[in-house]
Amino acid sequence: MIPIQTLRRIRWRRATGATGAAPLGNKRLGPRPAPGHPAATRPAPRRPGAYRPTWEVRFEPRDLWVGVFWDRRLDGVHVYVCPLPTLVIHWWRAK
Repeated sequence: MIPIQTLRRIRWRRATGATGAAPLGNKRLGPRPAPGHPAATRPAPRRPGAYRPTWEVRFEPRDLWVGVFWDRRLDGVHVYVCPLPTLVIHWWRAK
């Protein structure tokens, strides 16, 4: 069985074309890419539990109700708040 660190070094060498010892970097993220490599400019992965809430206010003539409704979908949680009939505040949190 090949240790994980060895596999990471092999993957790093193939990705960068480097020779010699590879930096180990963060265990969860793998080795650091070489400067100038496309992976070096990649944004950092999102932290678990971090989310970007988004919302919008809409005029919906078909919504003639007042109250709160939430829906769990594959893409996240959607919350609809209607303070007045036909005025909808739609807030969602992506997974």
